Amino acid sequence: MSFFWQIAGFFLLLNVAWYLTYSDRFWVYVSGFVLMGFLMLYSLFIIFKILRKDARPSSDE
Repeated sequence: MSFFWQIAGFFLLLNVAWYLTYSDRFWVYVSGFVLMGFLMLYSLFIIFKILRKDARPSSDE
């Protein structure tokens, strides 16, 4: 169930970041792209964590 809340929180923050990029204020506009960058790094971290977990050598006997 916690995986569901991680995905829901990710997409909620992604929608907030996307909304911030439509602002007329420059600092709000830039903060939207900074938040998108952090979300991209977080998703890459999760992908590499999953790939590292599945990369265990299997013993075929």
